[in-house]
Amino acid sequence: SLLVSLFSVPILQVSDNSPVSTFLSSEGCGLGLSLLTDHHSYHQFLIAPKNKFLFFTADDPGNNLPMDGTRSHIAWYRGCLVSVSFARRTMLKQDSICDLTIYDMSNKFIGFTGTFPPVKALLVEWGSLFVIGKNNELYKLNEKGIQEKIEILKRKCLYDDAIQLAKNNQDDHMNLIKAHGDHLASKG
Repeated sequence: SLLVSLFSVPILQVSDNSPVSTFLSSEGCGLGLSLLTDHHSYHQFLIAPKNKFLFFTADDPGNNLPMDGTRSHIAWYRGCLVSVSFARRTMLKQDSICDLTIYDMSNKFIGFTGTFPPVKALLVEWGSLFVIGKNNELYKLNEKGIQEKIEILKRKCLYDDAIQLAKNNQDDHMNLIKAHGDHLASKG
């Protein structure tokens, strides 16, 4: 069994004999800042202590992904890590605004960033991502289709990311490679 405290992540192995406790991490995290990813991400255990994410698997205890800021909530949605953190520009003010960031972990890019009023909870239900605000506002975030994502990346001249996204989704990427070559040729 995995337990998470503010200070550590102990593993408690219970058997017929007396329980054996070892430590997975000497860093812990707050309430709502740990999760188990889906089978596409090899069921990794994830915690979010300050300024980083720590990923744990049976084979690799503790991949570290540095991130600035202090998070208030995390969730896992369709292979993406959703993170809510306190906006840096409001850290010193009383009126807080939260930054919500969606990291596409398999394609290694940020899929969405936006600001929200203070967040009470993140919910992943019915194939959708919902954000519940402290004043009980409900926001539903809809994922764009693969072709729409590729078109956005092309408009931003992020051809390498568009090609990688197409490859990862077994989509035809030869037209993207041609468009990338045309773009580079037009720049001289």
